[in-house]
Amino acid sequence: DEAEAKVVRKIYDLYLRHKSIRRVAHILNSEDLKTRKGETWPTTTIVRILTSPTYIGKISFGKRRTDIVTGKLKKVSPDKWKIVLGQHNGIISEEKFNQVQSILKQRTLKPSKAEKFYLLRGVLRCGQCGGSLHGYTYYKPNASGIVEYPYYRCQNATARRTSVCRGMSVPAKELELNIEKLVLNLA
Repeated sequence: DEAEAKVVRKIYDLYLRHKSIRRVAHILNSEDLKTRKGETWPTTTIVRILTSPTYIGKISFGKRRTDIVTGKLKKVSPDKWKIVLGQHNGIISEEKFNQVQSILKQRTLKPSKAEKFYLLRGVLRCGQCGGSLHGYTYYKPNASGIVEYPYYRCQNATARRTSVCRGMSVPAKELELNIEKLVLNLA
Protein backbone atom coordinates (compact mmCIF):
# COMPACT_ATOMS: atom_id res chain seq x y z
CA ASP A 1 0.00 0.00 0.00
CA GLU A 2 1.86 3.08 -1.25
CA ALA A 3 -0.02 5.50 1.04
CA GLU A 4 1.06 3.53 4.12
CA ALA A 5 4.60 3.14 2.73
CA LYS A 6 4.80 6.92 2.39
CA VAL A 7 3.89 7.36 6.07
CA VAL A 8 6.46 4.74 7.13
CA ARG A 9 9.17 6.53 5.13
CA LYS A 10 8.12 9.80 6.74
CA ILE A 11 8.42 8.23 10.22
CA TYR A 12 11.99 7.11 9.48
CA ASP A 13 12.93 10.50 8.04
CA LEU A 14 11.40 12.39 10.95
CA TYR A 15 13.17 10.19 13.46
CA LEU A 16 16.53 10.67 11.76
CA ARG A 17 15.97 14.44 11.75
CA HIS A 18 14.66 14.85 15.33
CA LYS A 19 16.00 11.76 17.12
CA SER A 20 12.86 11.71 19.27
CA ILE A 21 10.00 9.22 19.08
CA ARG A 22 7.72 11.57 20.98
CA ARG A 23 8.51 14.40 18.55
CA VAL A 24 7.65 12.14 15.60
CA ALA A 25 4.29 11.33 17.22
CA HIS A 26 3.60 15.03 17.83
CA ILE A 27 4.37 15.92 14.21
CA LEU A 28 2.23 13.13 12.74
CA ASN A 29 -0.67 13.99 15.04
CA SER A 30 -0.40 17.73 14.42
CA GLU A 31 -0.57 17.02 10.67
CA ASP A 32 -3.72 14.97 11.35
CA LEU A 33 -2.18 11.80 9.89
CA LYS A 34 -3.87 8.71 11.31
CA THR A 35 -2.74 5.15 11.92
CA ARG A 36 -4.06 2.28 9.82
CA LYS A 37 -6.95 2.03 12.30
CA GLY A 38 -7.75 5.74 11.95
CA GLU A 39 -6.36 6.67 15.36
CA THR A 40 -3.75 9.15 16.54
CA TRP A 41 -0.14 7.96 16.72
CA PRO A 42 1.03 6.52 20.04
CA THR A 43 4.77 6.34 20.61
CA THR A 44 4.60 2.54 20.97
CA THR A 45 3.44 2.15 17.36
CA ILE A 46 6.25 4.38 16.13
CA VAL A 47 8.81 2.30 18.05
CA ARG A 48 7.36 -0.88 16.52
CA ILE A 49 7.68 0.59 13.01
CA LEU A 50 11.21 1.86 13.60
CA THR A 51 12.43 -1.50 14.93
CA SER A 52 10.70 -3.83 12.48
CA PRO A 53 12.95 -5.43 9.82
CA THR A 54 9.81 -5.93 7.72
CA TYR A 55 10.38 -2.51 6.18
CA ILE A 56 13.79 -3.53 4.76
CA GLY A 57 12.40 -6.68 3.12
CA LYS A 58 13.12 -9.10 5.98
CA ILE A 59 11.01 -11.06 8.42
CA SER A 60 11.70 -11.88 12.03
CA PHE A 61 10.55 -14.63 14.32
CA GLY A 62 11.40 -15.91 17.78
CA LYS A 63 10.52 -12.62 19.47
CA ARG A 64 8.63 -14.47 22.21
CA ARG A 65 8.92 -17.87 23.80
CA THR A 66 6.58 -19.78 26.05
CA ASP A 67 7.82 -19.97 29.63
CA ILE A 68 7.88 -23.66 30.59
CA VAL A 69 6.91 -22.98 34.21
CA THR A 70 4.10 -20.43 33.77
CA GLY A 71 2.99 -21.23 30.21
CA LYS A 72 2.98 -17.50 29.43
CA LEU A 73 4.70 -15.80 26.51
CA LYS A 74 7.89 -13.95 27.44
CA LYS A 75 9.84 -11.48 25.32
CA VAL A 76 13.18 -12.61 23.92
CA SER A 77 16.04 -10.12 23.63
CA PRO A 78 16.47 -8.78 20.08
CA ASP A 79 19.93 -10.32 19.71
CA LYS A 80 18.29 -13.77 19.84
CA TRP A 81 15.60 -13.11 17.19
CA LYS A 82 15.85 -14.90 13.87
CA ILE A 83 15.84 -12.42 10.98
CA VAL A 84 15.77 -13.74 7.43
CA LEU A 85 15.20 -12.38 3.94
CA GLY A 86 11.49 -12.16 3.15
CA GLN A 87 9.67 -12.58 -0.14
CA HIS A 88 8.72 -8.91 -0.25
CA ASN A 89 10.59 -5.78 -1.25
CA GLY A 90 11.72 -3.35 1.40
CA ILE A 91 10.47 0.23 1.47
CA ILE A 92 13.33 1.52 3.65
CA SER A 93 17.01 1.14 2.77
CA GLU A 94 19.04 -1.10 5.04
CA GLU A 95 21.44 1.80 5.59
CA LYS A 96 18.65 4.07 6.87
CA PHE A 97 17.26 1.24 9.03
CA ASN A 98 20.70 0.67 10.60
CA GLN A 99 21.13 4.42 11.24
CA VAL A 100 17.82 4.44 13.11
CA GLN A 101 18.78 1.33 15.12
CA SER A 102 22.06 2.96 16.12
CA ILE A 103 20.30 6.12 17.34
CA LEU A 104 17.65 4.11 19.18
CA LYS A 105 20.33 2.07 20.93
CA GLN A 106 22.22 5.20 22.02
CA ARG A 107 19.08 6.87 23.30
CA THR A 108 17.88 3.85 25.31
CA LEU A 109 21.20 3.74 27.18
CA LYS A 110 20.35 7.00 28.93
CA PRO A 111 19.39 6.62 32.61
CA SER A 112 15.72 6.23 33.35
CA LYS A 113 13.67 8.05 35.96
CA ALA A 114 11.97 4.73 36.75
CA GLU A 115 13.32 4.74 40.33
CA LYS A 116 10.58 7.20 41.33
CA PHE A 117 7.65 5.50 43.05
CA TYR A 118 4.11 6.59 42.24
CA LEU A 119 1.52 4.87 44.40
CA LEU A 120 -1.32 5.16 41.87
CA ARG A 121 0.69 4.34 38.73
CA GLY A 122 -1.45 2.44 36.22
CA VAL A 123 -4.67 3.14 38.13
CA LEU A 124 -5.64 6.72 37.29
CA ARG A 125 -7.43 7.97 34.18
CA CYS A 126 -7.57 11.45 32.70
CA GLY A 127 -10.84 13.24 33.35
CA GLN A 128 -10.67 14.92 29.94
CA CYS A 129 -9.84 12.10 27.50
CA GLY A 130 -9.87 8.86 29.51
CA GLY A 131 -6.18 8.18 28.85
CA SER A 132 -3.93 6.86 31.60
CA LEU A 133 -2.13 9.21 33.96
CA HIS A 134 1.53 8.50 34.65
CA GLY A 135 3.95 9.82 37.23
CA TYR A 136 6.16 12.73 36.32
CA THR A 137 8.47 14.84 38.47
CA TYR A 138 9.12 18.52 37.79
CA TYR A 139 12.36 19.93 39.17
CA LYS A 140 12.53 23.58 40.19
CA PRO A 141 15.50 25.40 41.67
CA ASN A 142 15.06 27.55 44.75
CA ALA A 143 17.38 29.19 47.32
CA SER A 144 18.10 25.89 49.12
CA GLY A 145 18.66 23.75 46.01
CA ILE A 146 16.40 21.86 43.65
CA VAL A 147 12.89 20.95 44.76
CA GLU A 148 10.98 17.98 43.32
CA TYR A 149 7.30 18.34 42.45
CA PRO A 150 5.75 14.95 41.64
CA TYR A 151 2.62 14.97 39.49
CA TYR A 152 0.38 12.58 37.63
CA ARG A 153 -0.15 13.75 34.07
CA CYS A 154 -2.08 12.54 31.05
CA GLN A 155 -0.14 10.15 28.82
CA ASN A 156 -2.15 11.20 25.74
CA ALA A 157 -1.27 14.85 26.27
CA THR A 158 2.38 13.94 26.75
CA ALA A 159 2.76 11.51 23.85
CA ARG A 160 0.15 12.71 21.35
CA ARG A 161 -0.18 16.39 22.27
CA THR A 162 -3.29 18.51 22.00
CA SER A 163 -4.63 16.57 19.03
CA VAL A 164 -5.98 14.11 21.61
CA CYS A 165 -6.03 15.89 24.96
CA ARG A 166 -5.25 19.35 26.32
CA GLY A 167 -3.60 17.66 29.27
CA MET A 168 -4.22 17.11 32.91
CA SER A 169 -1.69 17.36 35.75
CA VAL A 170 -2.54 16.54 39.35
CA PRO A 171 -0.14 16.97 42.30
CA ALA A 172 0.85 13.42 43.29
CA LYS A 173 1.34 13.85 47.04
CA GLU A 174 -1.98 15.59 47.58
CA LEU A 175 -3.89 13.02 45.51
CA GLU A 176 -2.15 10.03 47.13
CA LEU A 177 -2.86 11.36 50.66
CA ASN A 178 -6.56 11.81 49.83
CA ILE A 179 -6.78 8.29 48.36
CA GLU A 180 -5.01 6.82 51.42
CA LYS A 181 -7.49 8.58 53.73
CA LEU A 182 -10.44 7.28 51.70
CA VAL A 183 -9.14 3.70 51.77
CA LEU A 184 -8.36 3.81 55.49
CA ASN A 185 -11.89 5.11 56.21
CA LEU A 186 -13.34 2.05 54.43
CA ALA A 187 -11.92 -0.31 57.05
